[in-house]
Amino acid sequence: MVFFRYEDIPGVIGRVGTLFGANGANIANMAVSRTHDGRQVLMALSVDAPPSTALIDEMHNVGFGDAVFVELG
Repeated sequence: MVFFRYEDIPGVIGRVGTLFGANGANIANMAVSRTHDGRQVLMALSVDAPPSTALIDEMHNVGFGDAVFVELG
């Protein structure tokens, strides 16, 4: 699973999908929730396989510095 927060701006969901697809990572499920004031978003993704190091690095480089990748057994 992948969890991260970001500022609520248009286009981020599409950007995430594009980044994952370009790195060969398939998103199985996605949940998005905003804070009460609507400024911050928490996104949780279920992925078919652990993300590659390249994808992790790219996520951090494009502004998702607090992305957390968790493998559930």
